[in-house]
Amino acid sequence: MEHSTSLNSLFQKTDKNLWINKIKAELKLQDLNSLVWNTGLNINIEPFYTKADLSRIKVSFFDKNFGNWKVVYKINFVDLNSLKKEIEKSKKFNADHIEISIRDSKSFSLSSIKELLKDLSFTIEISESGQKEIWGNIPSGSFLNLCSNTYLKEKDDIIHNLSKTFLKNDSTSSFLGISEPNEDPGTELADSLARAVEYFDLLTEKGISEAVILSNIHFHTSIGENFIIEISKLRAFRSLWNKLKALLLPGNSVYTNFHSELIPSKSSVKSENDEMIANTVQFAAAILGNSDFIKINSQTSSTDSVAEEFYQRVRLNIAHILREESFMDKVMDPLAGSYLIETVTSKISEIAWEKFKAIEETGGYSEAKRKRAVK
Repeated sequence: MEHSTSLNSLFQKTDKNLWINKIKAELKLQDLNSLVWNTGLNINIEPFYTKADLSRIKVSFFDKNFGNWKVVYKINFVDLNSLKKEIEKSKKFNADHIEISIRDSKSFSLSSIKELLKDLSFTIEISESGQKEIWGNIPSGSFLNLCSNTYLKEKDDIIHNLSKTFLKNDSTSSFLGISEPNEDPGTELADSLARAVEYFDLLTEKGISEAVILSNIHFHTSIGENFIIEISKLRAFRSLWNKLKALLLPGNSVYTNFHSELIPSKSSVKSENDEMIANTVQFAAAILGNSDFIKINSQTSSTDSVAEEFYQRVRLNIAHILREESFMDKVMDPLAGSYLIETVTSKISEIAWEKFKAIEETGGYSEAKRKRAVK
């Protein structure tokens, strides 16, 4: 006991200012800001963080759902034959889930690939209102990701189709995918939240219950190459949405799925081998950010069909190896309490929440988008 006390006495309580002065003296710096990492996203990464940085922050902590993520193979196709080929590949590569991106839904029939999709978990991504046959035939346990860049308040057909589908559907499928791609995480989160709220308001006006609407919402976001920012963005996103859900429907226990897509690097990637390293970092960020579905695009930069299939398989193998050997799916929440992650998460949350409030004060998602377009 005496030995333990003497050891502890070597470590005196200190504060952040003492650390700053020590660093300045050791590195012969006049200004510690020279060590700040400027991310270019209005959020800078300080050279170090201490417990004091968490004094005003509520530490985020995700529940038992953490770690139940699925590997998604996202398919872009030109015709029915290429689609069937990619679906078969997804099975061979042991993907947990597939996402089929449909650009021309009017000429596409879901029934044409019904047998191939049997026993598969999948998402159908369509633009605008899509084909009615698709709306009415998304099976239990699957998702419809509706991509619409128009002002929701002017698209009564979308709201009408959604409300009809919700009223007649009693499965566990989820129909309202929301995505707002933007390089600035604060804006991306604010727009996504505002869009969800506008859908919520428009659908409740149609007589759909709050619980049904919330249970049908799922979010899609992209994962870039900035490891710390992407982790913090995802954690901030889920925390803010949980905060909003509690305001929209107090006491609700509806769980929301978050889908993350790995996007190609714009700067550092020079070859397929570089891309594999970048994908590993992105995938780890998506896992640590508590994504439920993590998408890997079937398209690669390779021009050779044999090489393309090889790299497609490697991408999914990265995901499988991370699941089997990283043990990140065995831990409740690996980054809860991290000074760095919690501080950056808090910064993103604050920026996104202020932007969200500004959008609501403007008149909501559609009105804010309209005013931005005019500028």
